[in-house]
Amino acid sequence: FVVRDAPLVGAFVAAMVRCQDASPSFCAAVSWEKLSWYLLWAPAIVLTVLLVCIMPVLNYLWVKHHKSRCIRKIRGVVGTVDSDTVRYPMLLNSCFALELLLSLYFVVQWVQRSLSHKVPPADSRADEVLCCFFLVTYVVNAMRSQFAVAYALQFTALITLFTVVPTFLNPPGDEAAWFSFSYLRVANAVNAYEKLENSGALRNVSEVKRGYAVTLLRTWVLVVILAGTTFSLEVLGDPEMFKDSYITTDMGQISFIQMVYWIFTTISTVGYGDFVPTTTLSRMFIIVAILVGVVFFSNELDTLLKLNRSQSVGLGRWKPYKGHAHVIVIGGGVKGYSSQIGSFFNEIFSPAHASENGGLGWPNVSLMSLSEQPQHLKEAIAALPRLARVRTKYFMGDPQQYRDTERLRMGEADIVFIFADMTAHDIDEEDTYNLLRALAVKQSYPNTNLRLMLQRPANKAKAIRAGIWPTQCFSINELKGTIFALSGPIRGWSTIVSHFLMSENTEEDEDGVARTEAKHEEWFAEFKQGASCNIAGFIIAERLAGLKFEEFVRLASRQGVIPLAIQIEGEVRVNPIDHELKVGEVVFALSHSTKFSAFEEPTVESWRSVFLKSQRLHAQKFPMAFEPSGRSFLDDSGAETSRAARSLRMSHSNSSALTAGTRVGVTRVAALPWMARGPAPVASSNKFAMPDIVPCVRVSPLDVEMSEELKLLKPKLDDLAERARGIAAAGGHYMLVCLTGSPWQQTQALLRTLRGDHLPFFIPIVIVTQTPPNSDTLLTTYCGTPGLGLMYTGAVISMNDMTKAGLMRARCIMLYAGLPSEMGVSDRRMIDGAVVTMLAAIEGALCEQQDGSTQIVVELHRVDSVKFMHRFPLNEDNYLSGGKQWSFDPNESFENHPRFASGNICTAAALGSLLAKSFYTPGIVELIQFLCLHEGCGEDAYPWQVAVPQSFLGKTYGDLAEDFGKPGQGALCLGLFRLCFPETGSSAGYVLTNPTPSTVLRPSDLVSVVAPAAFGKACFEKGMVIGAAGALKATLEAEEVAADPGQNNETTMHFIYEDDGVNAGPHFARGGGSSSEKLPLLWDAAEPSESVAAGPDDGVKGGSAASALGTEDGASSEVHLPPELLQLHKELTMIKLELQESKARGASLRAELRACALPLAADSQTPRRVVGNAG
Repeated sequence: FVVRDAPLVGAFVAAMVRCQDASPSFCAAVSWEKLSWYLLWAPAIVLTVLLVCIMPVLNYLWVKHHKSRCIRKIRGVVGTVDSDTVRYPMLLNSCFALELLLSLYFVVQWVQRSLSHKVPPADSRADEVLCCFFLVTYVVNAMRSQFAVAYALQFTALITLFTVVPTFLNPPGDEAAWFSFSYLRVANAVNAYEKLENSGALRNVSEVKRGYAVTLLRTWVLVVILAGTTFSLEVLGDPEMFKDSYITTDMGQISFIQMVYWIFTTISTVGYGDFVPTTTLSRMFIIVAILVGVVFFSNELDTLLKLNRSQSVGLGRWKPYKGHAHVIVIGGGVKGYSSQIGSFFNEIFSPAHASENGGLGWPNVSLMSLSEQPQHLKEAIAALPRLARVRTKYFMGDPQQYRDTERLRMGEADIVFIFADMTAHDIDEEDTYNLLRALAVKQSYPNTNLRLMLQRPANKAKAIRAGIWPTQCFSINELKGTIFALSGPIRGWSTIVSHFLMSENTEEDEDGVARTEAKHEEWFAEFKQGASCNIAGFIIAERLAGLKFEEFVRLASRQGVIPLAIQIEGEVRVNPIDHELKVGEVVFALSHSTKFSAFEEPTVESWRSVFLKSQRLHAQKFPMAFEPSGRSFLDDSGAETSRAARSLRMSHSNSSALTAGTRVGVTRVAALPWMARGPAPVASSNKFAMPDIVPCVRVSPLDVEMSEELKLLKPKLDDLAERARGIAAAGGHYMLVCLTGSPWQQTQALLRTLRGDHLPFFIPIVIVTQTPPNSDTLLTTYCGTPGLGLMYTGAVISMNDMTKAGLMRARCIMLYAGLPSEMGVSDRRMIDGAVVTMLAAIEGALCEQQDGSTQIVVELHRVDSVKFMHRFPLNEDNYLSGGKQWSFDPNESFENHPRFASGNICTAAALGSLLAKSFYTPGIVELIQFLCLHEGCGEDAYPWQVAVPQSFLGKTYGDLAEDFGKPGQGALCLGLFRLCFPETGSSAGYVLTNPTPSTVLRPSDLVSVVAPAAFGKACFEKGMVIGAAGALKATLEAEEVAADPGQNNETTMHFIYEDDGVNAGPHFARGGGSSSEKLPLLWDAAEPSESVAAGPDDGVKGGSAASALGTEDGASSEVHLPPELLQLHKELTMIKLELQESKARGASLRAELRACALPLAADSQTPRRVVGNAG
């Protein structure tokens, strides 16, 4: 029939009657005119009311009071869109399962009613009851999404609204009640199943079964929706506005709509056959149309597939979104996933920064790398909140190519981050590539806000010389090493810095509160209160102009706000005590809120814009391009003109040991104070030439045979080992254990921290390593530093080696994990495993000795490695109620772990948050670098930790902060270190960052402050400095002598001698010319090439030694010595130090002999020979 009489097919289709005419008994009432109000217009009105009135109000109230007790409890029950971690998971999972079953039930019911065409009255009442449940799920899902307006426009929410509202509006006994859109609820079944799977309710079901189940469910949903929609549209018929008009031809009754439909079915190779061309011309045309259409359809489909493929692999272009900032992340660290990238995502998409929580708002993040998106990075992005996933895009390309950067619209980006690959085997090569990327960005887009992460500190100096502004680059290894070193003398320092960088996570806070209530850890609530503290900026109010900074600190501390730094002429200055505040200056303060209405100036322009504008103007004033004359950092007179010069010099100073010595030209690069000075090299012809970088010669720990260099250095290594044994026998030392790799970089940070010029005390150090240092590092750093011992094991470090290094008598033990690049290990869990194992062994040994006072600081590469540690040290189990059930908690996050709370864990993962924080808080990088490295700023401010003065016991933290900030002290309080279980004998503690002013001080509290060197010295003399108990008093104070600028460059040496009965030694200060220079410490000698003579106006006659001051007990005497006696005093000091070390070694040997039951004639004599069977 179709082939022979095809023209009749169209006529037959057109002659078909409507349902209303064919079956008036049940279809008469089913039409658009009668059902449009119930099915479309009423739900649309309800949706409009929700979008305009109800949802915005509820969202505002929910966000405003999101920390209230009521909303916290609701959130703990229903969860959130991105987290199904709730207090009652069974209740929530039951709700999801019931929604799944009822959605499928309504589909079956709809099919049954489409066959029977009737609805019994009992079923109508049941529908209303079940629809009440769907309304409840609608409200629950709205609360999970914080009543966001976008939720009401989601497909599942629209389905619920357009199927529930008609159920309540249909009058009873209506003939058209059997017709509805309730079959669409099958889509809610898929949504409910996904919620069940995300909540972990189906974790006991195999993945294969879950895969089959979800595939069948989605197929069923697709079939039901398509079939039900077709059925409904055919039953309803066409409304008046969509009715078609036909023309009768041999082909049938046709129209343009009919022909469009037929052409699509033809060129898509479906071909229903309901229309057939009859004329010769139309048949010839349709032959060509089919050929062209099929080819066109195939090509365009292939183009779409390729376009989709290119977009999925990252070859597309970035689409700008108005109203949202744009952040670009490039560098070697993007080609993989690391803890730094994870912490970056956590901070950049922190709920605290969301616009609905009063923050700046989440930006759009674009990542670019040369390779395709790695699987671990895909999983990390998939785990982000829904809105964060939408705003995060991955692109494949080369940032050094202009066409690829244009795809990202890099010139319009708000900030560009360059991440370093922490797993790179050659960190110098990785830093070089990242530096080239930074230079390519600067060349193409000079005004781009840039942040460059480097690994080796020496490469930071190269970046600055290449034209990168010092505030735009930092060394993550240098910063991590210094934070690790400061965590020894300042308990909890790494946690304080982490609190500065990581914003509070509301969802994890809920989890922590639940854990606190379950385990009754009262200290945890205070710790989380301190974790909510952050650093923010504001523009100083006009009424505060003219106040000195220290006066402003005392005023703000009464309200729980601690001003830390201020931007002065484009530079961030920390604790400028004598600076007078000016209108428009940006102040950085430590507070639990980002609102400073009592101190800030209400302006249209944000403080971030003011800060960046001032910083940009300062950069334009001192251009970074190195000109041939080399005058980029100096004025015509050769004097330093900006902070950039100081930062560059500091970078070279910090990396002098890393570069195997320092070459000094006319522009001096300050060496570390304890390094011996060699002869100065020939000065360059360029007056401002920078020092060259000398690469280090590394010795692999895998070399079995001793190299020639090591053979030559063996006497030095033996001497350092003897020195280490003497220090270990005396006790009270710092012990740095380098488990993998070379320790020279960490030694650099530790010595810079524990041997700073500002420290009034002297603590010996023992370094245990399995890798010998190179010759330059050995001679300049190890041998040239008194009080420093080195134990080279040559193999894996054992507990026996630790015992020889004074494990039981150490003041602090620091376990350094090392760099993966030095060991060729890509999986950092292997390195962390060695640290965790060694930590357990050390704690076990200390627990056997019943010694819980020794502080142990460890370095980890991955934050999830903390799950393999006890929550508290082994010896602390006796103080915990509940016993060993508290030992491990695999569900506890790193930020909530007691080890992190105590500050005994240091990881570079938190430094990934530093880059993300720099987007929300410009200037945070400079601030953190100064607090940890004291880099790039001339302010006299250093971190200290002191005990609470006796006069403040029982008083409040606000009183202490106000007193410490008074004139003459100038200390900024950062927080407290408290005991977790006071009055129990436990030494476990936690950090309370910036407590409220009403917090009552305890006798065991330790106060972390940033204060001048004079403050630390005064506290040390009173015995208040933590970590300095029993330490030798450093007699290393230099007297700067200001010479007459008009005199020649002759130099005056001043010698200060102080003897307190424990330590004695000279110290030199040299002044001359237009400035005075502080010489290295007591073991440093004058260079032979520099003639030392007395100045004409310094009050010294003939250079003879004359007593300047009479001395009493503990007083100091100043003696001006002629140059020929300077070397003698140095040798005298070295002899005294060696004598002390010899006595300590002797005491150690006598102790070992007594342990072997060998008889001794006297303590001061050698042991007698043992004959016979004795011993």
